[in-house]
Amino acid sequence: VFELYLQGYTAKEITDKLCISINTIKTHNKRIYYKLNVSSRKELLLYVKMIQGENHKTADDAD
Repeated sequence: VFELYLQGYTAKEITDKLCISINTIKTHNKRIYYKLNVSSRKELLLYVKMIQGENHKTADDAD
């Protein structure tokens, strides 16, 4: 689920893609929040943007 968030999928798109319920997504979200030490979707999105920025920076450094 987290990988799909990193790819830009919404929760609804993830439920459709993985054929799981929104309640399952909510459970995954709670676990993701706990593991990443974030407490809201806003913090999670900031974390994702930070990770994506680091990935782009690393790719740029390889050039």
